[in-house]
Amino acid sequence: MSILAFLVQTLRIATPYLFAASGGVLSERAGVIALTLEGWMLTGAFCATLGSYYSGSAWVGILAGLAGGVLAMLAKLGPWVPAPAPAGGKVAKGGAKAGGGRASRGASPGAR
Repeated sequence: MSILAFLVQTLRIATPYLFAASGGVLSERAGVIALTLEGWMLTGAFCATLGSYYSGSAWVGILAGLAGGVLAMLAKLGPWVPAPAPAGGKVAKGGAKAGGGRASRGASPGAR
């Protein structure tokens, strides 16, 4: 095996990882730490393969890959997406509204 063939294969195999690394740099600069970029890429590639196999169209495969990657990302980031604030005020831990009750006015539970 020649050195040139080795370098060509190295570049071919490294390209997806370079894309993931550049996406990681962009997401890090945006303030989002995304450690599962390779998993999103693998999910997208799997969905693209299934979409193109069952439809017989490369374009449908590309769309299926995009949809699969986005759904994998949303499934991972879903718990961290902040929920909108309630209209009535702040919500304390456990779902009770803050500001009501004796303990929130500064009185200790045992003091009378």
